[in-house]
Amino acid sequence: MKKNKFSPLKDLPNENDLKQLVNNFEYKKIENNELPMPLSANGLVQKCNSFIVAASGGTECMLYSFVGIRPDIGNVIDENPFVLYYDQNDPTKNFGGIIHHGDWNGRTIPLEAWQTSALAASGITASFTYKTIPPHASGSLNNLRANGMLDGLSKQFGILHKNKPK
Repeated sequence: MKKNKFSPLKDLPNENDLKQLVNNFEYKKIENNELPMPLSANGLVQKCNSFIVAASGGTECMLYSFVGIRPDIGNVIDENPFVLYYDQNDPTKNFGGIIHHGDWNGRTIPLEAWQTSALAASGITASFTYKTIPPHASGSLNNLRANGMLDGLSKQFGILHKNKPK
């Protein structure tokens, strides 16, 4: 399979809904039912345990990543990000997509024994920590540097920019 395959999204959430979820330069772990429409209607969402939403931007654009935490075959967890770009001056330039088969360090990590047990007991809806992010946690993007997730977000935003429509 092609690494970092970008599948464009046809419809994007209203940016005001995203601003209600997370502030600029911050992240927050959310449950699937907290995803805004139309992301919540995407079939990939049903395969994810939860999401980590992150925001980064400035006066020109805002970038959002909804990193889906997806338990996968072989007792591993994969990241499936929905990445979104909002042009602050021209909304007709807004776009987004899903990154499949991401190629960054830490994208796939082994499940711990207690996570495997939680999934066996309650299925994909089991709540667990991920990369030292406790359930319902939030904080500064800089806090994600220690667990390597900030590097992954940077790579995701780079892939998003590379796929910007001409």
